[in-house]
Amino acid sequence: MTRHTSTCQNRGVEETETNEIRARFAPSPTGHLHVGVARTAILNWLFVRHHKGKFILRVEDTDQARSSRESEMKIIEDLRQLGTDWDEGPDIGGQFGPYRQTERLDMYREVAETLLKKGAAYRCFLSQEEVDSRREQALASGESTILRSPYRDALEEVWQEKLAAGEVPTIRLKVPDYLEEVVFNDLIKGEIRFKAETIPEFVMLRANQTPSYNFAVSVDDALMKISHVIRGDDHLTNTPKQILVYRAMGVESPLFAHIPMILGADRSKLSKRHGSVSVGQFMEEGYLPQALVNFLSLLSWSSESKEEILSMDRLIDEIDLDRISSSAAIFDRSKLGWMNGQYIRGMDEEDFIRSALPFLKKAGRPADDSEITRKILLSIQSKIETLQQIDHHVSVFYDDDTTPDSDADAIAQTEESQRIYRAFVEEAGKVDLLDLKGFRSVMKNVQKKSGVKGKHLWMPIRVGLTGKTQGPDLPIIIETLGKEHCIKRVRRFIQQEIS
Repeated sequence: MTRHTSTCQNRGVEETETNEIRARFAPSPTGHLHVGVARTAILNWLFVRHHKGKFILRVEDTDQARSSRESEMKIIEDLRQLGTDWDEGPDIGGQFGPYRQTERLDMYREVAETLLKKGAAYRCFLSQEEVDSRREQALASGESTILRSPYRDALEEVWQEKLAAGEVPTIRLKVPDYLEEVVFNDLIKGEIRFKAETIPEFVMLRANQTPSYNFAVSVDDALMKISHVIRGDDHLTNTPKQILVYRAMGVESPLFAHIPMILGADRSKLSKRHGSVSVGQFMEEGYLPQALVNFLSLLSWSSESKEEILSMDRLIDEIDLDRISSSAAIFDRSKLGWMNGQYIRGMDEEDFIRSALPFLKKAGRPADDSEITRKILLSIQSKIETLQQIDHHVSVFYDDDTTPDSDADAIAQTEESQRIYRAFVEEAGKVDLLDLKGFRSVMKNVQKKSGVKGKHLWMPIRVGLTGKTQGPDLPIIIETLGKEHCIKRVRRFIQQEIS
């Protein structure tokens, strides 16, 4: 018997320009939106917007034990916060709905019945226990564990007899006898080949009439006219199964682009042990949506300009699947922090204040939109990488009893610093108002009395007022604290030295 190759040729974007570019993001609502999954959504969205196509949101919720509408709504909320939108989806409808798999069950059953009639699928009466037993026997004997069911080529009478006895079958896809291999041209990885004997005749429809993943996703992509499937390369082994479903349905396969996985710094799969992994967690930690989109877009992709801070418009304009590497991407949290800091520093005052106030409130600080609060926040805008760091940096304005760090404490204990502190308390007590003008006058007299000037004068004062060697500019600290608090803080160090 002559054996054939099933080929899914890559037509390329250029050859599909006469047709609509349609890509989809299809999350399972079983938990939070993982940043790796979010990166897949972002790349699909950028690609579609670049080509002025349609972006489809589809919810794969057939795992009823783990899926929830609450999770679905949180995923939608996270996607919107990231700045993505969609042209069709469960919340807005569309021409090819419904957009939840649990609302498409009749479609899967109808397609399965059609494939049965065409001879592209068959009823299988093997129980899960029998399947497991056959796999264990194959492993023990060193044979292939790819299942070929004894019911695959059974006569119709055998199936009817089983059905009459009340046995409920699954429906399995049939890998054609003549097929030698499945070949497709991945837009990122190039030509990929799978030998037919390595492709399992998987269950399309379970005994309870619910579809398996590979069957449902293939039917959905075919009926929704998806032109490009951009997804993680952990799905690569699913592709030949899905291509055979398209072939059995008599429709053309979409183009496939398998992007590399995201790994932690230890080069293992990114997981909770590496820290936050969900979009929601990063948002709660004060990462900006636009920074997350920028960062995630650059995992395995780069701009020809070599620039790293790229606006959404530039990402849309420059996205190109040809520039996506096939190598795994490393999630560098320090780089994300740097990038987020760049975005924070680039915010205008009103946007920054609006974004910062909730984090100030969460930290239990006064979060009114007063002039002094605005000055405090703006004084630290250039010093933070995440909005969650706000509390650490504003503590110098609110906490009189801040414990100095080791470097600050060492500076405070010197005799030179003690002379400065005594002189400051004495001179500050003489002025009516310790505003910027009064502060300059006090410091001029402190310099004369202590005999210290330059950084050796100003650093002890910073330490005395804040307990830190770095922080906001001293004038804003003085203006915020006022005379009594400034004297109280500096005197604390004198008392500490004397005791």
